[in-house]
Amino acid sequence: MTITDRTATKRVPMDSPRTTALVGKSRHATPKVPTQIPPSGPSMAAMSDTFFAISYTPAFAPIFWIVGLGPRRSGVWVGPDSVRVKMGWGFRAEIPRQAVREIGPDGAAGGNVGAHGQRGEWLVNGSLSGLVRLEIEPEVQARVMGVPVRLRTLRLSLAAPDEFIRMLKNSR
Repeated sequence: MTITDRTATKRVPMDSPRTTALVGKSRHATPKVPTQIPPSGPSMAAMSDTFFAISYTPAFAPIFWIVGLGPRRSGVWVGPDSVRVKMGWGFRAEIPRQAVREIGPDGAAGGNVGAHGQRGEWLVNGSLSGLVRLEIEPEVQARVMGVPVRLRTLRLSLAAPDEFIRMLKNSR
């Protein structure tokens, strides 16, 4: 097989050094990223933050992935001054640690998964297990699908709820 060099009219073989320089690696190739690596970005995680994964029921995981709310785009980052929560494009909040008044396990699961709520009470979950409840005072602003909302109570489903609770309680 040959490829035509646009700067010259002669044909060069595909395995020649010149072809490699012309073709190079595809700009569109996406490397596989292990799912254990927490999602990151300059606005979501600092190097000293501790990451906690939102738990997902395996049956719902493909749906969350398709709509952009899956594990690669979601999580909770606990830093020295704040707790940041993100579920893809659907939910985002930054809570000052001193505003977390109460934290503990939450047994009132309900039957819903996703990011939903009203009047300051929000549930952000991919599973009905591992739920944690945070009572926040004073209330903070969160964003649901980009729209600002009040946040007084946040319920999260976490893969490691006990470690999350212990971390926040020990820092008080």
